[in-house]
Amino acid sequence: MKRQTAVLLGVVLYVPLVVYPPLRLISWLFEDLSGFFWILLLLPNALIFPPYISRRVRARLSRVLAVSLMTWYCLMIQLSLVVVLMELVRLWSPLNNTSTAIISFAAWLILAATSLYGALNIKVHRLTIPNKRGTLGKSLIQISDVHIGTRSSWFLQRIVKKILSLEPDVVLITGDLVDASSVDSTALSPLAELNAPVFFCTGNHERLEHCEDIVTWLQEHKVTVLRNQSVDLEPFQFIGLEDQDSADDVSNALAALEPKSDRYRVLLRHKPEGIERAVSWGVDLMLCGHTHHGQIFPFGLIVKRTYNPYRGKHQFGQMTLYISPGTGTTGPLLRLGTRNEITLLQFV
Repeated sequence: MKRQTAVLLGVVLYVPLVVYPPLRLISWLFEDLSGFFWILLLLPNALIFPPYISRRVRARLSRVLAVSLMTWYCLMIQLSLVVVLMELVRLWSPLNNTSTAIISFAAWLILAATSLYGALNIKVHRLTIPNKRGTLGKSLIQISDVHIGTRSSWFLQRIVKKILSLEPDVVLITGDLVDASSVDSTALSPLAELNAPVFFCTGNHERLEHCEDIVTWLQEHKVTVLRNQSVDLEPFQFIGLEDQDSADDVSNALAALEPKSDRYRVLLRHKPEGIERAVSWGVDLMLCGHTHHGQIFPFGLIVKRTYNPYRGKHQFGQMTLYISPGTGTTGPLLRLGTRNEITLLQFV
């Protein structure tokens, strides 16, 4: 039912959000649309339905084509916001069509360039954590939601090079490293270059793809996959939970594990769920991802209604929770109002 609703909503909004904006911009610029020349020119934009509506359709397209189409549709949605704003401005301002078109196009170009730069740039966010149980001076790296498949192996190589320059004690990957069936072991090979222990927990995209193969390939590249398991690495105890549909699974998984009283306990969980159970179990630091901080403004407002909290650092009793905005992007190659982030957690 949810999928059917999403498809229906996509059909209803497709023409006003994707087809109409460029037509309106062209009508301002050229004024004469006689003979429907420009409409015919833009007809492919109206006929190619967004591939993100159906995973089955997207899987049949090449990665480059799929990402390019999704990026184009989102750029058209951004243009629609500009066009609507200019329509409102023209109610109170005597702007002529040519000026309206130039201002709209310039504003859209700025939005597009900012969004593309946001998707390509990778920032290091330094986060200080109060030390206890021998963690003074230690540092952890968290990456999350890299989305290799949507993003290339070259993008993963850039991430690895940045991590190497930071010289962390441990690298932690909180799910959605892979999001396409076309990804193979070679695409993940940059991870083998990391010279610190690497721990990984699955995300929802690994569950949707060839999860067992992904786990095998990660292990080949020296990554320890924690599937409702814990590992002792002085002064830390790292716990990794598999991604599941229900927050109750956090309780079930933790119930089968034993907290070590003399270790600093770090929980890896893809979705920011089961927080209260993690606190009661004795987790000191919980690291999550999944939300992307909305990725493209204003979608964060929608994500906020689903997950609370949905981004950033929070304190729950003795436990610190950090929700990463993600290190990569999913769907369109765009970020606006958010960042691709490598999180460096330093114990002070």
